[in-house]
Amino acid sequence: MIGPGAQFGITQHPGDHLSAHIIFEYDAIGTFPSEQVQRYWDRNKELAMNAQSKWMSSRNLDRIVIGNDVWIGRGVSIMRGCKIGDGAIIAASSVVTKDVEPYSVVGGVPAKMIRWRFPEDHRRALAKLKWWNYNLEVMDGVDVTRIESGIETIEANIAAGARIHTPKLSALRGSTPRVTNYAG
Repeated sequence: MIGPGAQFGITQHPGDHLSAHIIFEYDAIGTFPSEQVQRYWDRNKELAMNAQSKWMSSRNLDRIVIGNDVWIGRGVSIMRGCKIGDGAIIAASSVVTKDVEPYSVVGGVPAKMIRWRFPEDHRRALAKLKWWNYNLEVMDGVDVTRIESGIETIEANIAAGARIHTPKLSALRGSTPRVTNYAG
């Protein structure tokens, strides 16, 4: 679940430079059209491009990876390169600047561990089951309010032949997959 207003890989500014303003980082003429900006760039393009290059090479611009069965609250910001583990919960308005452990609850600015959702043995069992890879029948008879018996019921449903969920995928804009049919 992704709450409204969540932001992923948002623009970040260089806090260790003399100025964090983007006008000093790239060709901002289109963003800030003026003769003054044009003259600045005519005189300082090499310096500004060098600053941009240093900033970009020092940054983690990797993709954000979000696991399964994750809750991302309203207004959360997740910085580039962060990995959100399966079953994690991120509190509303948090700013995630580093990886989030599976089945943890994090929150704040920057987001920090608040607590584990479940004891370690339950976390291990859920990580092994990967119930989200199955059709919804894997959850038949599961009381989601009772973790231990829920795990046992999921295990029994898998042993009884719960089917792996295999959605049909199609490419959208190059290599970005999109579910087009839930038949499994």
